[in-house]
Amino acid sequence: MKTKVLKTFIGVSMVYFLTLIAAFLPTTSFAENSQNLTIQTVELHPGDVINFLGGPATIGGANYTWGHSAMYLGIVDGEKKFLDFTTTKENKAKYPYLGRILNAEKFLSKNYKGWMGHTEFDVFRLSDTNTKVNQEILAKKAQEFANDRNSWSPTNNCAHVVAKVLTAATDPNTEIKVENPSGFAEEVAGGFGFYQLANGRVNVQAALNELKETPVTDSIIGTWEGSAISSQSLRFGVTLKIQNVTGGTGYFEGCSGTLSGTSSGGNVYLYNLNITEGRRTTVEESGCVDGTIILNLKNDGRDADYHWDGRDVDGTSMSSDGELHKIK
Repeated sequence: MKTKVLKTFIGVSMVYFLTLIAAFLPTTSFAENSQNLTIQTVELHPGDVINFLGGPATIGGANYTWGHSAMYLGIVDGEKKFLDFTTTKENKAKYPYLGRILNAEKFLSKNYKGWMGHTEFDVFRLSDTNTKVNQEILAKKAQEFANDRNSWSPTNNCAHVVAKVLTAATDPNTEIKVENPSGFAEEVAGGFGFYQLANGRVNVQAALNELKETPVTDSIIGTWEGSAISSQSLRFGVTLKIQNVTGGTGYFEGCSGTLSGTSSGGNVYLYNLNITEGRRTTVEESGCVDGTIILNLKNDGRDADYHWDGRDVDGTSMSSDGELHKIK
């Protein structure tokens, strides 16, 4: 039985494996729900602009409707996060204008507390729903600004940074130009336009209370069961217990191992499988070997296509494919 289980991993070439990954990765559209985040009744998509009301920029004669711009990024380092290029920092004395990448609770908390005093925010989205937002580039460019030691300036303020990041993630040759947060409420130079979500106003304090009451989860977290079949038509059972986005444990017939990885964008999750029990060490032995697992969620996160690739102890390429169902 163990020999058969091992042989269920026999398979396709590395070219097929890389082609499969490439098909899943490049751009994310507005429909890819695993990247989205719901706060109160508002579903945020990667690239959505957050415009805060209240705070110092809306008083003292500035006459701005919105005092600060930020942006929802989707999944960054295994967690749903925001770009927040603001003036309040952890190390205020040394880097007073260091941009930040924050999860939802920290993002709302740091904008609500202290002198920032943002009480609500509105959400603005690109008007053209056919415009593709490359979430991978969005996150990468945001991190570049978040790590930039340069100070805030009138030509490098929160709205400018949001526009620059979104430009890079859509069409780098067509610049999105805004001068302040109110610019996202207008037709933007360069051909881009934004619209304000009709139900998009969020009360920051109420949203914080909801986040504290509701644990933050991801569709991948839970127990998945099903079966897979090899290119030799040998079927075997698979159970994956995903404790968090970045890891869990995999159980196969006679074998088990640890999973480590993260979301690669959209509904796709990549995990490295390291066999800890039942490892095969010679071609004569039964058992399992290490490899890479790709899970592609579907049906609103209830089911997942399963693909595994690896190499036998003699270097032979191996693979298996199947379907898993979330049981809890």
